[in-house]
Parts: sequence; C-alpha cells; structure tokens
Amino acid sequence: MSLYIGNKKVTPIKVSGGKEELIPKEINSEGMYRIKGTITEFKMPNTILDLGDNVLCGAFYGNYDLKVADLSSLTKISGYNAMASTFKNCWNLTTVDLSNVTEIGMDSLTEAFESCSSLTSINFDKLTTAGRTSFYRTFSYCTNLQTIDFPSLTNLQDHKDGAFINSFEYTNLTDIYFRALTSNSFNGSPEEFVYMLRNATSTRTIKVHFPSNIENTISTLDGYPLFGGRSGKVELLFDLPATE
Repeated sequence: MSLYIGNKKVTPIKVSGGKEELIPKEINSEGMYRIKGTITEFKMPNTILDLGDNVLCGAFYGNYDLKVADLSSLTKISGYNAMASTFKNCWNLTTVDLSNVTEIGMDSLTEAFESCSSLTSINFDKLTTAGRTSFYRTFSYCTNLQTIDFPSLTNLQDHKDGAFINSFEYTNLTDIYFRALTSNSFNGSPEEFVYMLRNATSTRTIKVHFPSNIENTISTLDGYPLFGGRSGKVELLFDLPATE
C-alpha cells in the first residue's frame, strides 16, 4: 500500500489500528492524492487543520474497502475542489466525521460523497459558513442517508449559485435540519436552495426543518417551496427554536 501526491510516493508516518495507514507529512496544493491499496479506516493527522486546492480530489475514488473516514482534525476545507470526488463510489463507507469543520469553501465538497450508498452518518456540528456551490452534488446517490443536520450553519456566502445546488439527488432523505439560520444568513442571495432537492427520490416526504422566525425569509428564496423537489414530497417546517 502506498500513498502518492501526483506521481510522487510519500513516506508513511503513521501506523493505526494494527494496519499500516500511509499519511503524508504535509498536505498542500502541489498535487492530488492517490491512495492505493486496501484501507478500511482513514484518520487525518491532528496536525492538518485545513485543505488547499485539489489536495484530496479523488483520493479514495472507488475504494470499496473504506468504511470510516475520521476528518475531525480539520477546522476548514477552504481550497477549491479540496475534497471533490474524494470518497465518490466508496460503496462501503458508512461514517464520516467532519465535526470540527467551521468553514467550507467554493466547490470544496463537489461530489465528495456521491454514490456512497452505505453512508448513514456524517457530522457537521460546527459548520458555520458554506461557500459558493460548496455542496454541489455532495450526497447524490447516498441512498442510505436519511437525516442530515446543520446545527451551526449561519452564513451562506453571497453568490449567484446556491451552496446546496443538486446536493441530494437520488437520495432517500427524510429530514434536513437548518437549526441556526437567521434572516441575515443569505447575504442577499435568493438561490441558496434553488435546486437543493432536485431529483431527490425519497419514497417518503422530505421534511426540511427551519427556525420558527425565518419563514418570511425562506419564502422569498428562488425555488420556494419545493426547491426542485417533487410536488407532494417536500414539506417545509418552521418547527425549530427561533434564532433571533
């Protein structure tokens, strides 16, 4: 098993869980990861706090052995395409920990978890800021992901294209929670959720939960009230505690 940045082999620095896990000494924007060999769990080194442009782009693409990805050391994912397609087609990936990430930049999670059909849990506990198209097709074809929670998200950066465009295509989601949004979260951009639920194929109604005080704000956004979802299969609820 070897770890590469571009075509250059990187020296292993960590052994974890009884198996050799090859992790680079430094993550930067020099090139893309290519992680080769059997690996069932991946833990980001505690020294890595942010990811630059492209650094994990396609890193685990099609790795059918990977089950757990612990990225809890990260506090930001600021680079362009930093995690684009990183875990795409990892069919056996069940759990991802991004619990300490506070900011996700433009296109940083594009297709990051697409077709992770076993994914049941992902943690965004501290995420406050999402950039332009940061969640583009991020969870498409995640057919076992039923609930996703954004308990701290308050800032959707001002831009033309929505942060959550096509995020949940071909999923079976039942509940999405936006617990911290305020009337000022959208920075004047009406398109943040415009196609968020396009092609979502849940056999049950998808319930999107918002704070009770922002119904008037949400109703002005493009795509309201379905946000691209199917008629009769989307229910917007303003049933969370007020944020202001």
